[in-house]
Amino acid sequence: MRGGGNCVCGTSRRQGKQTVKIKVRAEVRHGKIMSKTKSKTKYKAMLVAVLLLVSALLFAGIVGAQAETAPTVTVQSKTIHRGQRFEVDVTLTGNSGLVSLRMALGYDLDAAKLVEVRRGTALKSHTLDYNIDRNQPLFNWVGMVPDKSEGVLVTLVFEGLMESAADNFTVAVRVDPDNTLADIGKKQPVATVDGTVTVTKDDFYYVFVNYDGTELWRSVRVAYGTPAPAYAGKEPTRPEDSKYTYIFGGKWQQVASDKADEVVFEPVFDTIAKSYTVDFYVADDISDVAQKTYTYTKNYNQTLTFPQMSREGYAFVGWYTDKYYTQKFAGDVMPEYNLTLYGYWRVALREQGPVIALSYAGKDESGNLLVDVNMTANNGVAVMKLNLEYDKTALTYVGYTAGDALRDMNLFTSGAETDKTVFQWMSDNNCYGAGKVMTLRFALKDGAKNGGYRVAFTYDRNSDVIYLDGNGKMWFSLLSIDDFVLPVGTVNRWNAVPSGGERDVDVTSETDMPGNVTLDVKLVTSQIPLTDKLANAVGKGEIKDAYEIRLVSNGVEVSPTGKLTVRLRLSLRQQLSGNVRLLHYAEDGTVEVVPSRIEGGCLVFETDHLSTWIVVGNPVDVHNNDCLSWAIVALCAVSVLMITVVVCFGGHIGINIVAGLWAFVSAGETAYVLYLHTCTYTIVTAILAGMLFMLIFVAMFYAASHKKPKGVVSKIRVKERGKGCYVIREANGGYTFDVCDGSGNVIASAVDNFDSAATAKQYVTIVKTACANAVDDSYEKDEYPRFAVYYDGARYRFTLATDANKVLVRSERFETKRQAHKAAEHMRKHMS
Repeated sequence: MRGGGNCVCGTSRRQGKQTVKIKVRAEVRHGKIMSKTKSKTKYKAMLVAVLLLVSALLFAGIVGAQAETAPTVTVQSKTIHRGQRFEVDVTLTGNSGLVSLRMALGYDLDAAKLVEVRRGTALKSHTLDYNIDRNQPLFNWVGMVPDKSEGVLVTLVFEGLMESAADNFTVAVRVDPDNTLADIGKKQPVATVDGTVTVTKDDFYYVFVNYDGTELWRSVRVAYGTPAPAYAGKEPTRPEDSKYTYIFGGKWQQVASDKADEVVFEPVFDTIAKSYTVDFYVADDISDVAQKTYTYTKNYNQTLTFPQMSREGYAFVGWYTDKYYTQKFAGDVMPEYNLTLYGYWRVALREQGPVIALSYAGKDESGNLLVDVNMTANNGVAVMKLNLEYDKTALTYVGYTAGDALRDMNLFTSGAETDKTVFQWMSDNNCYGAGKVMTLRFALKDGAKNGGYRVAFTYDRNSDVIYLDGNGKMWFSLLSIDDFVLPVGTVNRWNAVPSGGERDVDVTSETDMPGNVTLDVKLVTSQIPLTDKLANAVGKGEIKDAYEIRLVSNGVEVSPTGKLTVRLRLSLRQQLSGNVRLLHYAEDGTVEVVPSRIEGGCLVFETDHLSTWIVVGNPVDVHNNDCLSWAIVALCAVSVLMITVVVCFGGHIGINIVAGLWAFVSAGETAYVLYLHTCTYTIVTAILAGMLFMLIFVAMFYAASHKKPKGVVSKIRVKERGKGCYVIREANGGYTFDVCDGSGNVIASAVDNFDSAATAKQYVTIVKTACANAVDDSYEKDEYPRFAVYYDGARYRFTLATDANKVLVRSERFETKRQAHKAAEHMRKHMS
């Protein structure tokens, strides 16, 4: 039996059957022993059954617990008429706590259009960001701590489409499992239940209601597809209130309806805002008692205009609604009542306060961009209120994590879901902590490009930061806050136009740099001192332009990480210059020629660093425009002479031929030969006269085109003579103008080109006004408009400018500084 028992585990099926028979026989012979064995087997079976039952109960309990705690997002089902405006609630139930929820919405775009979203009460503490302008709208709730609130997440307002052929369609939501978390780093499964919108073809009513929902008129029950009838009820009215007077203009708009057999419209009222007065009371230098200073009349909700206050030795805190300065007026539009405001001055202002700096701190596990806020040199603050400003076209503020620097102060924040994010720290005593104040988190919006985006804090220096001195007196305190540019991705190309310039500078890097690196270009032509080194490098040429080029990140110059290709765009006049070249101007005054080339209208060069660069070229000689006038005169004179020659000699030749024929007939062959010789002589004489006239024309044209100017490089002859004349002319595909002296010589020209002669003439008026009010460069104060004489490396010129970056006209070149001053004085005197 022992051997037979061993065979059971490893024998074939046939052998297994034989073993069973042996066991049966053994049971017959050894009944007592086998009964004990049977009892043990029975107990084992019962034990296994109990274990299975317990396991099943535990599994059911676990599943039940999960079913209890798993949140569910449910979309409401609706029955509507085609073309009806309707609402669908999206609700959250079974919420055991969510720190974030991201879901996508899907529906039939051919059957309805999502036109509005209203936020519900569920996850109210979280920031909600959504975009309904995309084919699959995306909703994203994000918070700092788990939120267990339930109810309506959002109410979706749809506009049913009349042209739709669908009898029903599904409104579905899908949850992103990777971005739906029960806590930071802990994913939370969420069940979803889709909703169905059924489009009925039953009869329905058109219902017209007033602004307050009161029914005004109801149509008879109409068949599906029947257009809206003309309104046949009484004209809707709305009583005026403290804000507006309401006038019905005959227009109706559809509103959402909860009933499938009603299509509801409400009237559209035109509004006329009520007018109110605002009185400003403020103390002045003479009396500390507030006096009525200004009175304005404004319409309700119209932007208020606040007087700009200034008082020696005082800081203006703001406007208050009571004369005891306890209730500060925080609005910026006219309320629905008359307003009286009192200006409040404070003497105490601490000029030196803490320093706040922002810096990039990488990304978190969710891909959010992190910005550290650090405080240094904290000489004490009891109250500090900061407004967070950032580029909302590319960034979404998600939240923050507090640091240790101001742990002793109470922190209040407006939250991430508000349009204006405010942080306010408060304590009974000064806090002197330094270090990390907080870490801000930003999400990048869809479609945001690589580059730099501004993140900054602002505050009101006269109210937002308070320091308590040893006597408990409050002092308003200044802060030092630097703007910060948050890098997004990388960039390797920049383009900028310098302030006061017209042509762009393009820089390309062979390596990528952080997205917040920007190109800073300044036009410094007039600021370059003419040293001996620079004069030797310029030689017989002249300085065209000088650029100071830098790469900057958050206001600090950064060095390139690789080779740069720089393209300086040249003007047409510069391109026509001979021997155009580039000079590098070092800080120590060292000047060296840099290899460069002209390509596509640009001066192109390569470098591994950025500094100051000077474009140099030969002077451009402008031919005397009198040549054109002389050429026209000469051409006309020669044409007249040639016509005279042809007429005279042609007539003479004709007469001779007729006379010769007559003589031949009457006197014979000898007389004919004599007259023929006469005709030949006449023709030869005419040809020689024509050649002589052509030589005269060429000589006159050559003399006119090479006539040397007197005193200036270029001049233009004008018909209108006068001491203050100007000429508008075509130039470079547009128009410009020249200022002339009494003889018609050009002394200065506009630096800009204009699209029309009329625009150029308007510009002349501006120049005349500037001339009438201009000072010269002997005037020590930095005042404009201003005449200034300078040396361009070859000769002297003057400019007329309205500010440091805007030059109106630039003169021709003069041999001496005295001549340039004299020409500028002539222009000032006769153009004003």
